[in-house]
Amino acid sequence: MYSGQNISVSFETIPKADKIGEGIWYDFDPEATKYLSVPALLEGLGVRGVIDTGATRSVVSPKLIARTGMKPSGATCATMFTACYSVPLYRAMQLRAGAASVSDLDVACHDLAMLEAAFPGECPILIGRDVLTRAVLECQFSRGRARIAAAFPPEEATGHARLEFTRSRHGLPIFQTQLEDLQPQPAVLDLGSNLVCSMSEQYAAEAGLLSRPVSTTMTAGLEGSIVGRQFTLGSLKFADYVLHDVPACVIPNWSLDAPINLGWPAFAAFDLVFEFDRDLYIRADEDRLALPLLRDRSGIGAQRFPDHLLVRHVALGSPAHEQGMIAGDRIVAIDGLPVDVGYPVAGKRLGRQAAGTRISLTLEVGREIDLVLKDYF
Repeated sequence: MYSGQNISVSFETIPKADKIGEGIWYDFDPEATKYLSVPALLEGLGVRGVIDTGATRSVVSPKLIARTGMKPSGATCATMFTACYSVPLYRAMQLRAGAASVSDLDVACHDLAMLEAAFPGECPILIGRDVLTRAVLECQFSRGRARIAAAFPPEEATGHARLEFTRSRHGLPIFQTQLEDLQPQPAVLDLGSNLVCSMSEQYAAEAGLLSRPVSTTMTAGLEGSIVGRQFTLGSLKFADYVLHDVPACVIPNWSLDAPINLGWPAFAAFDLVFEFDRDLYIRADEDRLALPLLRDRSGIGAQRFPDHLLVRHVALGSPAHEQGMIAGDRIVAIDGLPVDVGYPVAGKRLGRQAAGTRISLTLEVGREIDLVLKDYF
């Protein structure tokens, strides 16, 4: 039996080994950081371990390769949303996250700029199924904490529903989900994605899901930025639970071998226990389940810099689009306050405020924009 200790960890120094051990809970706030994470040790170096159940292998950045001195060990083909890429492999002598500890592990090397932006000043890595299959992942969204333990005691399963899952030909964990009144389809469990629901463009078209108000969106991943379409699903069901008014993203040139991908926000009202290669258990927090899913109401996809927000995408039909904003605009002030390293507050997404909220934006060229948030898709 393991303890219920709860710890917040600073990653500026190497976490002690007893702070990355069996059964320790770690606080997380994925709504602020976009990712689920726990502390980890890579070659004795304290790192931020970002959980990604959709990744076959763990991934480190070239910066960490240089810092730890890991040696090349070959190459592999990585399947992402839209394509397969050849990526180099490096040999890690030791990678540890919670109860999962792996020696002589071949990890992939790829640019992780998005994670570095989400966790400034830290050393982030992606922890994939090559490590997670050695243990049990528990995420309690209702309490904002997670841990990686050696086992899930049967007596703690009370109140949880067991969700049967299988493996895709790429090794991805998949289970049955139902969109609206359509036939159930396999969906990937991808806790490394911050999209509630994404799907192949071919499936969405064949299922008739695009004959409704549709906007555009930009998604960013290891393969770079992708412009797709977005709309609202009336319902999404798995096990005996139903999510309503679900933001869904349609991605072209889909390469996954399941038509649907569910990210961590789809499970934000649940406690989740994932015994890799065995079972998935979920338990709903009924109060959180009744809350609407988070969605953007501004239409602005932006990248943050110390003194401005660079607009990367403006969604079709959105308030920003109606005000004539375009990709490349630089937002230097919001509601009269200059953008800097502390404003907007990290994790506060202004576009997720209630419909009808007014936001004043100042562009670098001097133009003032009065934005009124609304549900535009």
